[in-house]
Amino acid sequence: MHAIVMREYGGPECLVPAIFDCDAANLLEFTNRQIVIARVYEPKLWTRGGLAHALYCGAVLLGIGLYFGKMITGAPAAHLLLLAMVPPVLSMARGVLRLTAVMELLPEWKTKLLADGWIWTFLAAVVPFLALWNTCVALFTRQIRWRGIRYELLSPGQTRILSR
Repeated sequence: MHAIVMREYGGPECLVPAIFDCDAANLLEFTNRQIVIARVYEPKLWTRGGLAHALYCGAVLLGIGLYFGKMITGAPAAHLLLLAMVPPVLSMARGVLRLTAVMELLPEWKTKLLADGWIWTFLAAVVPFLALWNTCVALFTRQIRWRGIRYELLSPGQTRILSR
């Protein structure tokens, strides 16, 4: 199954547009659920993803912290801020590439995609912080809520319904 899913993951036919309202609480519920599922079904991938997001967030926060620390002492610090911004800028560039690819795959959605294009660009820099939060949540729980039903994922082959 894993080989089939991984082979088909990158196909354009897997890209399905969905329009729905999403506030911060729904976003956190959705992303937490996805990472909890990843922890149960793909623990090695979940671990590697968590490590990658921790390194990204750590590098950015450390760079910003060092920048302010040097600035307070009066030492030159612009280079630290520039280095700290490299990962977010590269993430934003990847967001632009993602937007371009999706517009090519879904030309009928081009107007809507361009109207919300800033999301693909600017939020790409902060998504690793959200993913790190989701990874931390998944570290402490195997419970998810989907369509109003609470589940506990005991193993890849066993799920318990907690409440309806």
